[in-house]
Amino acid sequence: MTEWQRVQIFNEMSHYNVHFEIFNPLSYESYQQANEKLIKRLKEDKSIDLFMNCASSDMLHAETMKDIRLLSIPTLLICFDNLHAPYMHKSIAPFFDMVWLTSKETEPMFKKWGCKTVFQPYAANPFLFVDRYKQHIDRLAFIGTPYGTRSAIINELLKGDVNCDVFYMRKDGNTKAPVKDSLPNRIRNVSWMSRFPIGRKVLLSKFVAKIKGTQLLQNHPNFHAKYSLSFEEMNVAYSNYGLSLNIVDLLTTAVLKHPIQKLHLRTFEIPMSAGLEIVAKNGELENYFSADEMIFYSDKEELIDKARYYTKPSNALLCRNMKIRARERAEREHCWKRRFDVVLNSMNLSCKDYD
Repeated sequence: MTEWQRVQIFNEMSHYNVHFEIFNPLSYESYQQANEKLIKRLKEDKSIDLFMNCASSDMLHAETMKDIRLLSIPTLLICFDNLHAPYMHKSIAPFFDMVWLTSKETEPMFKKWGCKTVFQPYAANPFLFVDRYKQHIDRLAFIGTPYGTRSAIINELLKGDVNCDVFYMRKDGNTKAPVKDSLPNRIRNVSWMSRFPIGRKVLLSKFVAKIKGTQLLQNHPNFHAKYSLSFEEMNVAYSNYGLSLNIVDLLTTAVLKHPIQKLHLRTFEIPMSAGLEIVAKNGELENYFSADEMIFYSDKEELIDKARYYTKPSNALLCRNMKIRARERAEREHCWKRRFDVVLNSMNLSCKDYD
């Protein structure tokens, strides 16, 4: 499990008397041993109301899921990366009572594999991400690593005379090296990606991006490098910066004429923090937030024009009012409890214990 799931999902749902017990396969000598211990655990503990998994079939084996199906425990698979990595769950997905997809585009694939699916996007925890506004900062913030095509978008803003604070530096001075996958896994992943349209576009974009080799304009006078932030510090930044940039282009697909878009956690964390988000136009997202709660742009010229406008000190009150509306919408419609209500209802499970 990664930290965001503890901060986002587990913390929020604990406020409604829903508690998660973590079974971590990395705590065992091998995945095989972990699978054996998991079966034993589920057979012995009769208090478990739901078995929920987001791990790939490398960690949770199909044979284990066959055994779990024989137990009287409802099962839910959450596919956080089903848009671009659906095959990581292919062999185990059909054995779950329900498959929760966070992107709709690959839903036909899962249905073809015999899965019952429900779609619900990411969300944000309203108990940890709150309105921490103290002062208006008339700059644009981007919180995240400015790699690849993210750099290209930030460069356009810099050249358009927009002051950008980018939070990505490590305080220990080290640069986190990417974890390199083994050659067999890389070959397998390329094989998987080549089997469906979105995967093929991702592979093409990686090739094009490598040729272009975009470098962040770190020496530009409008660029300000900042240290990475904790969740609480991130909340404060979103609340106080005039504008917060969200990039929804999947991986390196921004180099293509028609990028693939995917909504991430940041999409909902910014408005839940009473922040004002600027993001490329997205049909799905425009159903979740209105134009007086979030700033949408259609091309780089509109991005620059709107970024300049909303970071002007004279527009601080306008930004603040939009932030308040965004927070109200996020708290009302885009928390994890709302997502679980929909998912559990689709499984005919009662939510009354935490209503």
